[in-house]
Amino acid sequence: MVVRKIFGSRLLTLAAFAALIALVLDGRAKAELFGRQEVALRALAAHSEQRAVAAEAHSDDLARDLLRIEHDLDAALNNSHAISEAMAAQFESLQRTSVQRESAAAFAQVPMPSGVARCITLLRECLVADGFAELRFLNARECAESELRGVEVLDVDASGGTELIVAARMTVTLDRAEGTLALRFYDGMRRASGLRIELPPEGHDRRFRPVTGPMFESKLPFLLRVIGEYPVQTAAALPAMTSTIDVATKRDWILRVDELLAEAGTELHLHLADFQDLDGGVFGRVRLAGYEQDKRLAMTADCSELSFEVDVQSGIVSLLLRSGTLHGKGGESTIAKDGFRMLLPKINPKAASLALLGMVVQR
Repeated sequence: MVVRKIFGSRLLTLAAFAALIALVLDGRAKAELFGRQEVALRALAAHSEQRAVAAEAHSDDLARDLLRIEHDLDAALNNSHAISEAMAAQFESLQRTSVQRESAAAFAQVPMPSGVARCITLLRECLVADGFAELRFLNARECAESELRGVEVLDVDASGGTELIVAARMTVTLDRAEGTLALRFYDGMRRASGLRIELPPEGHDRRFRPVTGPMFESKLPFLLRVIGEYPVQTAAALPAMTSTIDVATKRDWILRVDELLAEAGTELHLHLADFQDLDGGVFGRVRLAGYEQDKRLAMTADCSELSFEVDVQSGIVSLLLRSGTLHGKGGESTIAKDGFRMLLPKINPKAASLALLGMVVQR
């Protein structure tokens, strides 16, 4: 019994000791586990701290980059705005220039008033008839108070040089005594060889001499300013007569007749200065002029009738004048009712009939 008690007591002691050993071993294991966990936690904490520091540093870098980007963006926006404003200003300037050019082109393309165009045509016809073809009228806007306004003229000299004259107004003055026509330009400029010259306050003159004054007076009474008196051997223009035909028709017939007379081969160069009626090939109330080779007026005839008389059998064409007065160097003579004939040696009946649209008189 005693042995059993002792053995049982030892067993309990061994069990307790074993339990203690197990507890100790378990505590060590747990301590080791706790230690490893603590190390892991510390490593994790250190890593987290490093990441936090790195994140903070990266955040600072990001903040700096963001500030830089915002600054660059602001600069780019300001630059873009400046460029946009500059481009808008340039576009507006180009648009204004385009509008001005289009307006100027549109203004230049506006046809001249018919009255102004007719005035310029008559002036040039008279100059060309007197041998002065160098002036070309490009434009004019108004004919008022015996002057042309808004004038553009191209002056071409014999050598081929050109001069452009642009003036606010232009006057035309005939000096009867000198046989000189003066075109005076005011308020504008001349341009030649790339040089621009302002017109003087007193105006810039372009003179033509000699000219046949009565021709200019008969065709341009509404524009011409006349000074002086004709020499004794030159007949002055008669007062204007009332016409029964319109101006355009009269001008066309004067041109047609003058083209025919230019080929006539007469001693004097004949020119139909004016007429007031046309009936069946007979021109009524006529003013005829004859010029010498130096363009000086040598003869005028004022008669009630003028016609182109053709003789088909003989092939002769003559000017037939009736009832009037003939003024020449030898003085004044009367044209009888039965007529005064002037032979046109280089014109045949067929040519006369074609040029005058059949408006001829058979002999």
